[in-house]
Amino acid sequence: MEQRGTVSAGNYNFFYGKYNEKLSIGKKIFVHHRTVSGLTILEFVSDSISYIVLRGYRCNIIILNMHATSEE
Repeated sequence: MEQRGTVSAGNYNFFYGKYNEKLSIGKKIFVHHRTVSGLTILEFVSDSISYIVLRGYRCNIIILNMHATSEE
């Protein structure tokens, strides 16, 4: 079950989502309040991958946010 929400923090909006209830940490994305009007899709694919799609003038812009594990 996916959990998500939005918190306003000054000039930014803080979007968060948790894909899996068993994991305590979910994904978080900061988006400036002027950019939110162009936000068409915000998707939390898993606990390590999320992406947003912004409406551009001539084409859409896709921003992929991925957490890579370290070998440490």
